[in-house]
Amino acid sequence: MWFRKVLPCWWIIFVVAARCEEIVSDEEYATIPDVFYQDNFDKCMMRKEKAHFCSFSYKLEPLDHTKPPEMWRIIKARVQNPIRKMTPSHQYQVGTIFSIYLAFVLFASFYEGYKRNWIRLKTVNSTHEIERLRCIQGMRLYNTALVVFSHTALSLISGPVANARYPESLHENVARLIFSSGPLCVGTFFLFSTFLLSNGLFDHLRDKKTLDLKLILFVIFNRIFRLTPTVLVVVLFHATWLRHLGNGPWWNDFVGYEYQKCRMNGWTNLIYINNWYDTFVMCLPVTWYLALDTQYFVMALFFISFLKSHEKYLYWIIGGTMSVIFVTTFIQNYYHDFSGLILPIPEYFYGMRNLLGSFQFHYQVGSFIGNLSPAVAGIGIGYYFCNHKNDSPDQYIFRTKCRQTLWWWCTFIIALLFLIIPGSMILNYEAAHDRFWASMYVAISRPLFAFIIGTGLIGFSEGIGWLAVRVTNWPPTYVLGRLTFSVYLIHMSINLITPAILRYSAYVNDYVTVTKFLGDIFFIYIIATLLALFVELPVSQLQKIIFKQPGTKKKVDKEE
Repeated sequence: MWFRKVLPCWWIIFVVAARCEEIVSDEEYATIPDVFYQDNFDKCMMRKEKAHFCSFSYKLEPLDHTKPPEMWRIIKARVQNPIRKMTPSHQYQVGTIFSIYLAFVLFASFYEGYKRNWIRLKTVNSTHEIERLRCIQGMRLYNTALVVFSHTALSLISGPVANARYPESLHENVARLIFSSGPLCVGTFFLFSTFLLSNGLFDHLRDKKTLDLKLILFVIFNRIFRLTPTVLVVVLFHATWLRHLGNGPWWNDFVGYEYQKCRMNGWTNLIYINNWYDTFVMCLPVTWYLALDTQYFVMALFFISFLKSHEKYLYWIIGGTMSVIFVTTFIQNYYHDFSGLILPIPEYFYGMRNLLGSFQFHYQVGSFIGNLSPAVAGIGIGYYFCNHKNDSPDQYIFRTKCRQTLWWWCTFIIALLFLIIPGSMILNYEAAHDRFWASMYVAISRPLFAFIIGTGLIGFSEGIGWLAVRVTNWPPTYVLGRLTFSVYLIHMSINLITPAILRYSAYVNDYVTVTKFLGDIFFIYIIATLLALFVELPVSQLQKIIFKQPGTKKKVDKEE
């Protein structure tokens, strides 16, 4: 059995922090010549009209194809796709539109009142329900920071790396191992989204049997109107001005290629079907999440209406739906013979293209079925909270010491082990891939992790968690959490530039990664604040003025 092979390896991690046996030892790895080498780019550009060979592609191959050396099994050839030339006229058109819009917003802000949007951003309304759910903004904030951190780390190792051994051994450190389970953490956003929608809708439907189609269409259009202008601004920026922010031998490979994708496929982002495309050709690849979240939002509206009509059997219907998702996910993974996790292979990181073009990522994470279980779980947890939001403390589900102990174990201990142990098994070179067990893990992991996060959310709403609940309820997180949408949209712009401006091979280690992340997150939140003040919040206010549905409670659609 597969677990007999991996058991001696993963339990040692917790005892002596030893590493599993490696395919290539350090001594063998040291015999490999430098993987990356390039001359000074800026000196090359000083040659003016003679600077014909300042941009290039790496192509590695064995000297003797008939008898390749043993080390060739860890080196993959990579061929760059040329970037075709495009006319620069559009960036001036977009720049003109941006300038006119910026002038209009400045005038409107001055006319309406000084720092109007800033006041709206930092103002926190206080109700009993908002206080109980304050933790959601904190959890969103920290989860977003983890996403940015993982993408910052990816940007550092996607270009030429001086110490190539570092990306080769990412999976050997327990702290880094958690990031291999990153797709699970993204499911948390889907859970929060449907949780808030479910809570608001079931509250609205207390005295009704179901949602009418007119209200469903109104809520869908309301959401699209609120989100699309901000998405449009970022897509236009990527399709025009982003490529003019710098240069370098790798600039076209990263920024230029992104520019080309947004020119061709940016329209799919505006109608939220971009996750139907492979991330290799997707403009703003991180927005696969936004497309999927919008699709789950529409699905949830109709599903909640159906659940309300059959409220007596609600939990049975949700349980049956989760069972169908489990079986479907298992079959999909088994049919394609995917591994349990997207393996951290350096060839995937290099240039980002192999990672973005991953067939496994598209089906396991970005497809509708891939993260459906957290969305469905959010609906059930939202219904539970809606029915118990006004309970007194002596009616809370985690009111006893015994239940609180179980909550602590589930929310923290089991969740942490769940992120570490399966990864240490799957990423162990000695463990042979098993299609059945890999498919079982993929099918179980998402609903189980969603249940853990949902349990944590309910516990936080009841005030338990000691330091953890204080961290999630920390007042600044409520304001910063509101910037999550803008942060998620623009952070990739920063991450793309990092490898694109490299003049020489970069040395990367944990310290460099952490310090780079701290700089990135600070700059990203500054840009996100400006994007929120000048685009997101004005559009939100315009939405409230234009779209007013009598009798519809505001909390129905406040998940963003």
